[in-house]
Amino acid sequence: MDMRILSNALRCAGFSTFEIEGRTATARAQYALSGRTHYADPATMRWHKARINHAQLLSMGAFFLIVESCAADYENTRRTFRAVCFDIFGRVVYRPDLDSGSSSTQAATTAFYAFWNKFNEVAYYQEELKGRTARAQNAEIVFNQSLEKAAA
Repeated sequence: MDMRILSNALRCAGFSTFEIEGRTATARAQYALSGRTHYADPATMRWHKARINHAQLLSMGAFFLIVESCAADYENTRRTFRAVCFDIFGRVVYRPDLDSGSSSTQAATTAFYAFWNKFNEVAYYQEELKGRTARAQNAEIVFNQSLEKAAA
């Protein structure tokens, strides 16, 4: 499938796809993820002793990928690299645990693409939007029931 179709469909549904702005990987990640997740915020990165080495759009902005270097242990004596992929809502789609990290940015990217080549972007968003719709419908039912009880 042409990923422009997915990206356009998300925008037509009222969702903001990712955009890239900034000269460094960290600046690009902070711009793209701002308001969606705290993952790339300076304080969060400092706490986890993390650095962003790579940041890019996937599927015409429907997903966002970073590769981070982070402390593999509390004392920061070892570092590990891992790719982290986000959806437009700021949810993590892919992130190996620290023990499964890689020894380089390239190795982390290779491991990610092994996952990504099997991943169905359209099916992911179809399921995500079905779940959001069901939760919104449930919230409407509860809201209306609460109004009826309050009015009685």
